[in-house]
Amino acid sequence: MIPEEFKANGFGISADDASSIVESHNPEKLTLHGGVDGLAVKLKTCTTNGLAMDDQELTCRQQLFGTNEFTERERLSFWLFVYEALQDMTLTVLAVCAFVSLIVGIATEGRPTGSHDGLGIVASILFVVFVTATSDFRQSLHFRDLDKEKKKISIRFTLYRK
Repeated sequence: MIPEEFKANGFGISADDASSIVESHNPEKLTLHGGVDGLAVKLKTCTTNGLAMDDQELTCRQQLFGTNEFTERERLSFWLFVYEALQDMTLTVLAVCAFVSLIVGIATEGRPTGSHDGLGIVASILFVVFVTATSDFRQSLHFRDLDKEKKKISIRFTLYRK
């Protein structure tokens, strides 16, 4: 069943149906639409000459089928990496130990001296968290740069005329 907006513009297939043929890698779906030639007719294109259209038809295609662009993922903040680093079970156990050490140390030795061990554990936890978060954040920036390089796709084609 083809939506009215696709029928009104002369297309014999919807964007969802066309993408499902590609995503499923199922030749039976392609055969159902008449093979490559049948699909080309439904998409108002030619297998030898490609698309022949003006700006208005291009705009119509883009509205119905979408643009052929990579969607860029949102950049993750550094604080999200800090939060993820804090989710480590070992650090949670160390935080509980730091809390217990602070309570026991202050109860037995008094305020300034008894808190040294607990504060040392807290400082170690914070150091590990920030080193891990910084490393992960830098790695995400490197992957972002690699994604930008990947987008620089160059396609060469030759047009043959009879």
